[in-house]
Amino acid sequence: MRRLLAITVLALPLLCGWWTASHAVNEPAYESLTPKDRLEVFETIWKTINDEYYNYNPAFADWAAVRERYRPRVEATKNDDEFYALLNLMLLRELQDFHTGFAAPNEQRRSNGLSVNEVEGKVVVVRVEPDSDASRAGVQMGMILRTFNGKSGQERIAQLRARLGHYSNAQSERFLLYSSFLGGPLNEPLKLGLERADGTQLDVVLARHLRSPTSSALLSQRLPSGFHYLKILEAFRSPVDDQVRNEFANFKNATGLIIDLRGVSGGNVHDIGLKIANYFFPAKVSFGRMLNRSGETPAFHTWSAGGGDQIYRGPVVILIDESVRSAGEVFAQGFQENGRATVIGVQSCGCVADRESKKVKGGGVLVYSHLAYQSGKGRKLEGDGVMPDKMVPLRIAALRQGRDAMLEEAERTLKSLKSH
Repeated sequence: MRRLLAITVLALPLLCGWWTASHAVNEPAYESLTPKDRLEVFETIWKTINDEYYNYNPAFADWAAVRERYRPRVEATKNDDEFYALLNLMLLRELQDFHTGFAAPNEQRRSNGLSVNEVEGKVVVVRVEPDSDASRAGVQMGMILRTFNGKSGQERIAQLRARLGHYSNAQSERFLLYSSFLGGPLNEPLKLGLERADGTQLDVVLARHLRSPTSSALLSQRLPSGFHYLKILEAFRSPVDDQVRNEFANFKNATGLIIDLRGVSGGNVHDIGLKIANYFFPAKVSFGRMLNRSGETPAFHTWSAGGGDQIYRGPVVILIDESVRSAGEVFAQGFQENGRATVIGVQSCGCVADRESKKVKGGGVLVYSHLAYQSGKGRKLEGDGVMPDKMVPLRIAALRQGRDAMLEEAERTLKSLKSH
């Protein structure tokens, strides 16, 4: 069994390719499973969850019944792809836990160069990567998606809901749906029907590419307003802590600082996130702890930050959205709970747990929740998320104008704090 780093990347099995590219690209080919092998893998996964799952999920109470329902379905599977899809269905639908999932052998992350989300009741393009196929095809932020591979946006959502089920955690369900919306096999092109601001149509066909890991982990710049802006890219993973340390001289005297966590998928809160938090607290403060099944805290799972020599003492604003999860949520909650930052944006995912991983016969990997998180003031984030001090939802008009409404509100907030 391989231990994952403290608070790790959220699982979006099959649909989004949640396993890292570095894990997948160089993996050898694996032999197919026999029907007997598939039953053995199923029993291993069921027993691992039964014995080691963190047990803070009400759905786990029916886990014994899950085995009885799914074993006949496993026996009826005709191939590995069908079997692996069924495993993910069982884990996602029955546990409704975004940290628990199964990565099939050779599963690889995919990128389409754009992202969509629900904005004002419509499926809207909210991000277009520079120098991507989507950008070159003329796709722009604020475009409304009318069709996905010949189906309406609502048909696509219905298809995903039928596969994933419904969740009581509304913001994490929404994140899962829309981060999965453009998913599909690498060899299947992505056909989108889009509507521009003037009502004209744009039809594009995009290839799906393997997503390559980025070497940079941090964007740091001084804004025209004089405030400094730090954007954590993707996750709290090395070398972002070293890059923040190198940038400290550039922002230590700034009149205000904005830390943008939007899109942060997790990472290592203990060794990376808390190192960054150390620059903002002159004395030690609590960032919470992890709890096992018995409600006890294992060694090295009580977290604090602060008390260092280099401290930024100016006002701080943190930006979050529903894609912020795991380590990103712990980081934002610690700043908010200790009165060190104003949090702006929309409610975060509510997807926080410590995970373990287990490789099974055939090369697949089970990842599952092992410990639960509790903040310094006793608040749980799983299912609840971080609630911003100021809510700033996305708007189609702002996207079309190329405006970042959350960033604008952050600057207004810092100017207000500065005037006082």
